[in-house]
Amino acid sequence: MPTPEANVAIGSYVADLLWREQRVIVEYDSEHYHSGPAVFNSDRTRHNDLSAHGRHDVLHVTEHHLNREVERVLVWITVALMHAGGC
Repeated sequence: MPTPEANVAIGSYVADLLWREQRVIVEYDSEHYHSGPAVFNSDRTRHNDLSAHGRHDVLHVTEHHLNREVERVLVWITVALMHAGGC
């Protein structure tokens, strides 16, 4: 798996992880910063803006995913990279 760049500015946002050539972004969504109706709506806007900017594939990962489903996260990333021709 290629090594991603971390904390990369894309438009007015900063992507947590970016595979630039494959146009894959992984966003870490913690409960602390990503809960409540206002944040829900701003997160959807952020997702759509990042997706639209350069047609990026944006994956969202939570603490639960990292603690209990890390294999699934790796599959998501690997499949996204494979679809983009980068793995």
